[in-house]
Amino acid sequence: MRRLLLTITTCFLMSACASGVLPTQDEPIQVPPEASLTAAPPPLPQPATGRIQDLEANHRDVARAYHQLASQMCRLLDFLQIKREGCELWTKSI
Repeated sequence: MRRLLLTITTCFLMSACASGVLPTQDEPIQVPPEASLTAAPPPLPQPATGRIQDLEANHRDVARAYHQLASQMCRLLDFLQIKREGCELWTKSI
């Protein structure tokens, strides 16, 4: 008799646990990044002539474009909450 009572109790407990309310799964909220973070970089500038002064000015313009791209990439990584070494330099507010 005791064995039968234990078996019935076990069946009731197992069926009660199996038929409980399932937890709801919330969809994560998707927030798109700013358009400035995903914009394609502008084309690199070309030197006007082959003179040293023009080449030097072009070199500065190209370096500035790469710095802006690095800053954009680090801000995008920051938005995505991905910490990368070296991005502190590019994400500092001036």
